[in-house]
Amino acid sequence: MKNPLLFLSKSSAVSLPLSSTGCVASFGLLLQHPCPIHVAAFLLSGVSVVAVSIRLKPWLKLIAVLLAASIFLLLPGMEAHAVPATPSVPVRQIPIDYKLVAPQLRQSGIPLHLPKVVVYPLPAEVNRASYVAKGGISLDSPGYSLQIGHRDCNGANSCTIARTSATAILSGMGSIESEYPSLAPEVNATVQVSPEPNQWVQLPNGQPAYFVGWVLGASMGYSQLVWDENGYRYAIELKGGEKAWLLQMVNTTF
Repeated sequence: MKNPLLFLSKSSAVSLPLSSTGCVASFGLLLQHPCPIHVAAFLLSGVSVVAVSIRLKPWLKLIAVLLAASIFLLLPGMEAHAVPATPSVPVRQIPIDYKLVAPQLRQSGIPLHLPKVVVYPLPAEVNRASYVAKGGISLDSPGYSLQIGHRDCNGANSCTIARTSATAILSGMGSIESEYPSLAPEVNATVQVSPEPNQWVQLPNGQPAYFVGWVLGASMGYSQLVWDENGYRYAIELKGGEKAWLLQMVNTTF
Protein backbone atom coordinates (compact mmCIF):
# COMPACT_ATOMS: atom_id res chain seq x y z
CA MET A 1 0.00 0.00 0.00
CA LYS A 2 1.28 3.46 -0.88
CA ASN A 3 2.58 5.34 2.13
CA PRO A 4 0.18 8.26 2.84
CA LEU A 5 3.11 10.24 4.23
CA LEU A 6 4.69 10.38 0.80
CA PHE A 7 1.65 12.20 -0.59
CA LEU A 8 1.47 14.53 2.40
CA SER A 9 5.12 15.46 2.23
CA LYS A 10 4.79 16.34 -1.46
CA SER A 11 1.48 18.13 -1.20
CA SER A 12 1.61 21.88 -1.74
CA ALA A 13 -1.00 22.26 1.01
CA VAL A 14 1.59 21.37 3.66
CA SER A 15 4.78 22.41 1.92
CA LEU A 16 5.38 25.30 4.33
CA PRO A 17 5.42 23.37 7.64
CA LEU A 18 7.20 20.38 6.12
CA SER A 19 10.28 22.35 5.17
CA SER A 20 13.03 24.29 6.84
CA THR A 21 11.75 27.33 4.91
CA GLY A 22 8.57 27.32 6.96
CA CYS A 23 10.57 26.99 10.14
CA VAL A 24 12.84 29.89 9.21
CA ALA A 25 9.86 32.05 8.21
CA SER A 26 8.08 31.41 11.49
CA PHE A 27 11.35 32.07 13.35
CA GLY A 28 11.56 35.45 11.59
CA LEU A 29 8.06 36.31 12.76
CA LEU A 30 9.00 35.14 16.24
CA LEU A 31 11.95 37.54 16.34
CA GLN A 32 9.82 40.45 15.10
CA HIS A 33 6.81 39.71 17.28
CA PRO A 34 7.73 37.51 20.28
CA CYS A 35 4.40 36.24 21.52
CA PRO A 36 2.70 32.87 22.24
CA ILE A 37 1.14 32.53 18.77
CA HIS A 38 4.50 32.93 17.03
CA VAL A 39 6.23 30.59 19.51
CA ALA A 40 3.62 27.95 18.64
CA ALA A 41 4.14 28.51 14.91
CA PHE A 42 7.91 28.11 15.25
CA LEU A 43 7.61 24.94 17.34
CA LEU A 44 5.11 23.31 14.98
CA SER A 45 7.35 24.05 11.99
CA GLY A 46 10.27 22.55 13.86
CA VAL A 47 8.28 19.41 14.66
CA SER A 48 7.52 18.93 10.95
CA VAL A 49 11.20 19.11 10.00
CA VAL A 50 12.26 16.66 12.74
CA ALA A 51 9.40 14.24 12.10
CA VAL A 52 10.19 13.86 8.42
CA SER A 53 13.97 13.74 8.94
CA ILE A 54 14.24 10.98 11.54
CA ARG A 55 13.11 7.38 11.60
CA LEU A 56 9.77 7.04 13.31
CA LYS A 57 6.88 4.67 12.97
CA PRO A 58 4.56 5.77 10.14
CA TRP A 59 1.67 6.54 12.48
CA LEU A 60 3.91 8.75 14.63
CA LYS A 61 5.09 10.62 11.57
CA LEU A 62 1.49 11.05 10.45
CA ILE A 63 0.52 12.53 13.82
CA ALA A 64 3.54 14.85 13.75
CA VAL A 65 2.78 16.00 10.24
CA LEU A 66 -0.89 16.64 11.02
CA LEU A 67 0.11 18.53 14.13
CA ALA A 68 2.57 20.63 12.17
CA ALA A 69 0.04 21.23 9.42
CA SER A 70 -2.22 22.85 11.99
CA ILE A 71 0.05 25.88 11.68
CA PHE A 72 -2.31 26.96 8.90
CA LEU A 73 -4.98 27.48 11.53
CA LEU A 74 -2.69 30.05 13.09
CA LEU A 75 -1.92 31.97 9.90
CA PRO A 76 -4.85 34.42 10.11
CA GLY A 77 -3.92 35.28 13.67
CA MET A 78 -0.24 35.56 12.74
CA GLU A 79 -0.98 37.96 9.89
CA ALA A 80 -3.37 40.06 11.93
CA HIS A 81 -0.89 40.26 14.77
CA ALA A 82 2.12 41.00 12.58
CA VAL A 83 0.45 43.96 10.82
CA PRO A 84 0.79 47.08 12.97
CA ALA A 85 -2.49 48.69 13.96
CA THR A 86 -3.55 51.67 11.85
CA PRO A 87 -3.43 54.76 14.05
CA SER A 88 -6.88 56.20 14.70
CA VAL A 89 -7.74 59.53 13.11
CA PRO A 90 -7.94 62.19 15.84
CA VAL A 91 -11.25 63.95 16.43
CA ARG A 92 -10.65 67.68 16.04
CA GLN A 93 -12.62 70.86 16.67
CA ILE A 94 -12.62 73.10 13.60
CA PRO A 95 -14.01 76.65 14.05
CA ILE A 96 -17.03 77.81 12.02
CA ASP A 97 -17.00 81.23 10.34
CA TYR A 98 -20.46 82.90 10.38
CA LYS A 99 -19.45 86.24 8.87
CA LEU A 100 -21.40 85.72 5.64
CA VAL A 101 -24.72 85.08 7.41
CA ALA A 102 -24.27 87.14 10.58
CA PRO A 103 -26.11 90.28 9.31
CA GLN A 104 -29.24 88.33 8.35
CA LEU A 105 -29.25 86.36 11.57
CA ARG A 106 -28.92 89.47 13.72
CA GLN A 107 -31.83 91.18 11.94
CA SER A 108 -34.11 88.16 12.23
CA GLY A 109 -34.56 88.40 15.99
CA ILE A 110 -34.61 84.59 16.19
CA PRO A 111 -32.94 83.12 19.31
CA LEU A 112 -29.78 81.48 17.99
CA HIS A 113 -28.27 78.11 18.81
CA LEU A 114 -25.26 77.93 16.50
CA PRO A 115 -22.30 75.62 17.09
CA LYS A 116 -18.96 77.38 17.20
CA VAL A 117 -17.04 74.34 15.95
CA VAL A 118 -17.39 71.22 13.86
CA VAL A 119 -16.28 68.13 15.77
CA TYR A 120 -15.00 65.56 13.30
CA PRO A 121 -12.08 63.13 12.78
CA LEU A 122 -9.53 64.66 10.42
CA PRO A 123 -6.05 63.33 9.63
CA ALA A 124 -3.24 65.39 11.09
CA GLU A 125 -2.01 66.32 7.61
CA VAL A 126 -5.35 67.97 6.73
CA ASN A 127 -4.93 71.66 7.51
CA ARG A 128 -8.48 72.92 7.92
CA ALA A 129 -8.38 76.37 9.54
CA SER A 130 -12.16 76.80 9.57
CA TYR A 131 -15.46 75.90 7.94
CA VAL A 132 -17.82 78.52 6.54
CA ALA A 133 -21.56 78.80 7.19
CA LYS A 134 -23.79 79.77 4.27
CA GLY A 135 -27.54 79.96 3.89
CA GLY A 136 -29.98 82.38 5.45
CA ILE A 137 -33.43 83.14 6.76
CA SER A 138 -36.34 80.91 5.82
CA LEU A 139 -39.00 82.66 3.73
CA ASP A 140 -41.74 80.12 4.44
CA SER A 141 -41.78 80.47 8.22
CA PRO A 142 -39.61 82.24 10.81
CA GLY A 143 -36.35 80.39 11.11
CA TYR A 144 -32.94 79.83 9.55
CA SER A 145 -31.22 77.05 7.66
CA LEU A 146 -27.44 77.02 7.29
CA GLN A 147 -25.00 74.73 5.52
CA ILE A 148 -21.49 74.45 6.94
CA GLY A 149 -18.69 73.35 4.65
CA HIS A 150 -15.50 74.23 2.83
CA ARG A 151 -14.91 77.90 2.08
CA ASP A 152 -15.67 77.46 -1.62
CA CYS A 153 -18.69 75.21 -1.01
CA ASN A 154 -22.06 76.56 -2.18
CA GLY A 155 -24.33 74.14 -0.34
CA ALA A 156 -23.52 71.02 -2.36
CA ASN A 157 -23.85 67.84 -0.29
CA SER A 158 -20.41 66.64 -1.37
CA CYS A 159 -18.65 69.52 0.41
CA THR A 160 -21.12 70.20 3.24
CA ILE A 161 -20.01 68.71 6.56
CA ALA A 162 -22.70 69.99 8.91
CA ARG A 163 -26.02 71.84 8.99
CA THR A 164 -27.91 73.82 11.60
CA SER A 165 -31.45 75.15 11.55
CA ALA A 166 -34.28 76.66 13.56
CA THR A 167 -37.95 76.40 12.56
CA ALA A 168 -40.87 78.12 14.27
CA ILE A 169 -43.20 75.58 15.87
CA LEU A 170 -46.57 76.15 14.21
CA SER A 171 -49.94 74.60 14.99
CA GLY A 172 -50.28 71.17 13.48
CA MET A 173 -46.55 70.42 13.60
CA GLY A 174 -45.94 66.89 14.83
CA SER A 175 -43.78 65.85 17.73
CA ILE A 176 -40.06 65.34 17.21
CA GLU A 177 -40.35 61.56 17.36
CA SER A 178 -43.15 61.56 14.78
CA GLU A 179 -41.08 63.79 12.48
CA TYR A 180 -37.99 61.58 12.86
CA PRO A 181 -39.29 58.01 13.20
CA SER A 182 -36.94 55.06 13.55
CA LEU A 183 -36.49 52.94 10.45
CA ALA A 184 -38.51 49.75 10.21
CA PRO A 185 -36.49 46.53 10.82
CA GLU A 186 -36.94 45.43 7.20
CA VAL A 187 -35.39 48.73 6.04
CA ASN A 188 -32.47 48.36 8.44
CA ALA A 189 -31.69 45.04 6.77
CA THR A 190 -31.30 46.64 3.33
CA VAL A 191 -29.42 49.88 4.04
CA GLN A 192 -26.45 50.82 6.17
CA VAL A 193 -27.41 52.86 9.21
CA SER A 194 -25.72 54.36 12.23
CA PRO A 195 -24.96 51.78 14.95
CA GLU A 196 -26.30 54.30 17.48
CA PRO A 197 -30.11 54.08 17.84
CA ASN A 198 -32.47 57.03 17.79
CA GLN A 199 -32.95 58.07 21.41
CA TRP A 200 -33.56 60.94 23.80
CA VAL A 201 -30.45 62.45 25.33
CA GLN A 202 -29.76 65.38 27.62
CA LEU A 203 -27.85 68.41 26.43
CA PRO A 204 -25.16 69.90 28.69
CA ASN A 205 -27.65 72.55 29.91
CA GLY A 206 -30.22 69.91 30.87
CA GLN A 207 -32.39 70.43 27.79
CA PRO A 208 -33.78 67.13 26.40
CA ALA A 209 -32.95 66.50 22.74
CA TYR A 210 -33.62 63.69 20.31
CA PHE A 211 -30.67 61.98 18.63
CA VAL A 212 -31.28 60.70 15.09
CA GLY A 213 -28.61 58.44 13.53
CA TRP A 214 -27.37 58.73 9.96
CA VAL A 215 -28.57 56.61 7.07
CA LEU A 216 -26.29 55.80 4.13
CA GLY A 217 -28.20 56.40 0.89
CA ALA A 218 -26.81 57.73 -2.37
CA SER A 219 -24.36 59.58 -0.12
CA MET A 220 -23.53 59.64 3.56
CA GLY A 221 -26.42 60.93 5.66
CA TYR A 222 -26.42 63.26 8.65
CA SER A 223 -26.83 62.41 12.30
CA GLN A 224 -28.91 64.99 14.15
CA LEU A 225 -29.72 66.43 17.54
CA VAL A 226 -33.22 67.96 17.52
CA TRP A 227 -34.98 69.80 20.34
CA ASP A 228 -37.85 72.25 20.97
CA GLU A 229 -37.14 75.44 22.89
CA ASN A 230 -39.01 78.74 23.25
CA GLY A 231 -41.31 78.18 20.29
CA TYR A 232 -38.61 76.93 17.88
CA ARG A 233 -37.42 73.52 16.79
CA TYR A 234 -33.63 73.47 16.57
CA ALA A 235 -31.45 70.93 14.80
CA ILE A 236 -27.70 70.47 14.55
CA GLU A 237 -26.61 67.90 11.96
CA LEU A 238 -23.26 66.27 11.24
CA LYS A 239 -22.48 64.09 8.23
CA GLY A 240 -21.83 60.55 9.45
CA GLY A 241 -21.54 61.98 12.95
CA GLU A 242 -21.51 60.23 16.29
CA LYS A 243 -23.71 61.27 19.19
CA ALA A 244 -20.69 62.29 21.29
CA TRP A 245 -19.45 64.64 18.56
CA LEU A 246 -22.85 66.31 18.22
CA LEU A 247 -23.08 66.78 21.98
CA GLN A 248 -19.69 68.51 21.92
CA MET A 249 -20.92 70.80 19.15
CA VAL A 250 -24.09 71.70 21.09
CA ASN A 251 -21.95 72.46 24.13
CA THR A 252 -20.23 75.23 22.13
CA THR A 253 -23.38 76.97 20.84
CA PHE A 254 -23.96 80.70 21.13
